[in-house]
Amino acid sequence: MSAGTFFVIIFAIAVLLLLAIKVISEFIVPFSKETRYIKMEMHRATSESEYNYWKKALKNHYLGLFGLSTKKHKK
Repeated sequence: MSAGTFFVIIFAIAVLLLLAIKVISEFIVPFSKETRYIKMEMHRATSESEYNYWKKALKNHYLGLFGLSTKKHKK
């Protein structure tokens, strides 16, 4: 393998790694912000029914992460 081919392969791996980091960070940051917001609302809830509402919202939020959230779960 020549030096030129080696550098092209290293460059391609670096670009793919950076692209993967960008895609993951664009997904994780908003998900994390939404999770923190729901947990904050759970801590701030003044009644049991409000707490249960936010607890259910958090459950649906996590189920949505795996694509398992359906209309049945959102009721």
